Amino acid sequence: MSNFHSTVTRRDFMKALGIGAAGLGVAASAAPIFHDLDEVTSSPNSTLKRPWWVKERDFKDITTEYDLDLMDLNRPDMLGFGHASPYPGFTDQQLIALRNKQMARSDESLRDVAITESTNMTMWTMMGVLPDVVNQQWGGKGPDFFGVPRWEASPEENLKTIRAAYHYFGAPETYVFEMDDEMQKLNRVPFVWDDVEVPTPNPAGGLILPKDMKYGVIAVVKQNLDMHNYGLATTETGYEPRLSHSSDYIGYADLGLVSLRAAFYLRALGYQVLQAFNGPAGMMASLTPPFSPFCGMGEHSRANVTCHPDYGLSIRRPVLLFTNLPLEPTHPIDAGIWRFCHECGKCADSCPPGGLSKDKEPSWEPITYNGEVITYSGTKSFKNDYSKVVPYGCPTDCRMCMGMCPFNHPNTAMIHPIIRATAANTSAFNGFFATMDEVFYPLENWSIEDWWNRDLKSWDGDALVGFGSRGW
Repeated sequence: MSNFHSTVTRRDFMKALGIGAAGLGVAASAAPIFHDLDEVTSSPNSTLKRPWWVKERDFKDITTEYDLDLMDLNRPDMLGFGHASPYPGFTDQQLIALRNKQMARSDESLRDVAITESTNMTMWTMMGVLPDVVNQQWGGKGPDFFGVPRWEASPEENLKTIRAAYHYFGAPETYVFEMDDEMQKLNRVPFVWDDVEVPTPNPAGGLILPKDMKYGVIAVVKQNLDMHNYGLATTETGYEPRLSHSSDYIGYADLGLVSLRAAFYLRALGYQVLQAFNGPAGMMASLTPPFSPFCGMGEHSRANVTCHPDYGLSIRRPVLLFTNLPLEPTHPIDAGIWRFCHECGKCADSCPPGGLSKDKEPSWEPITYNGEVITYSGTKSFKNDYSKVVPYGCPTDCRMCMGMCPFNHPNTAMIHPIIRATAANTSAFNGFFATMDEVFYPLENWSIEDWWNRDLKSWDGDALVGFGSRGW
């Protein structure tokens, strides 16, 4: 096969594009001469291929004529890279605020204006202009600024609204739970709900939230599975390659960005919001694992994290916000994941220190270490031996179990939706499916060197910002 070449002459290629003989000579004189595809892929610029009609020029030789000696460096509009306010006495931000007020008072809905407001405020926060609003429920502009009433709709319509907004912000799915007296039993942080108007520091520790801020909003943050797969085999040191750890940290960075956008959006609608991000409210982050199955984001798994029916374990800690926007709670699901975990066990088999349970059946019994209980009680589940996994690096420096889940596979192959539908309705084939996953997706060392030389136009693992499903 090494002597096989996919040979296509330039003339045949141009004919296939519909370019006749007249245009052929012009195109041939401008295009690089490649005799076959092997020469294309071995060219110096193979990692960043641009269309053949894009030609490189010499350094500083841009297509627009310019004279640096004639430029007024006191103005920010040189080369069109900036602009000056056309109205003396008004700053650009003042003009934006004026236009926003006018739009909000027109026939545009407040929820429309709030989308732009949330992204605008997030931009300034990320630039460091508003460094103190990350954990404040009073940040950004609301209905009072725009001179309109706050957004009012049914809980069902509100759920639809925030799902649409969150999807634009970067979260593929959004779920809701209501913090009632029973759900309070899952509350592992020093937060209480009482008769206060805004989130207030609790002298006993934590925060006191208004009683109507009872709606917890959980949004999925997808982890980069392709990047994650570079950690599915250990190095000679016995640990995962550090390159794959970036999938975790970029996921958490994405989490923070989605959380900021969502918080500013809810505030712009006229409602209070508290983020589980960092600072005083950061402790709320530990609420996402127990509440995720209750709102239907996924099911509890053998690895003791929530498993998503489409994304498996290749998700990060979800975004969590509390708000007083009335929302319809979402329901738990049964996608056959928990039953599948009974038969599968790939995550446990892959655990380098052997800290995940390989038992065939879950148990109520906790795991103890030196006489102390080190697992959570109250669930009949497969327990993690944290005395083994934490010293190895869990959760910061190891995600081997998360990368091995069969539910991680995307639905690009026809068989995956069939397997998911079958597992959701019967457990008879779960053992067979788990075995076949080993056959079709064996553990392998992905070449990190190849990653640095990947084709930047075609590698599926790059999640580029600003692109829709059309690819541009």
